[in-house]
Amino acid sequence: MDMNGRAATTGRVARAATADRHQAEYFLHLLTQIYRQIDLQEQERQVLDGLIDQLHRRFPLRALGAVSPISRRALVAVK
Repeated sequence: MDMNGRAATTGRVARAATADRHQAEYFLHLLTQIYRQIDLQEQERQVLDGLIDQLHRRFPLRALGAVSPISRRALVAVK
């Protein structure tokens, strides 16, 4: 293989490696962003769970003569 052939091959390999690196950086950024969104949603869910629990303690459904409440976890599992 002559010098031009080696240079062309080296150039293609370098471009492929650069493209792979850029793609990896893109996916890392994307997955990190998704992870943060999931983390925030989990925090919001915990806050809502706390608010719902406080309301259940303050206004128990059994005292109102209602049917035994279904747990939130069971409702989430159904969805």
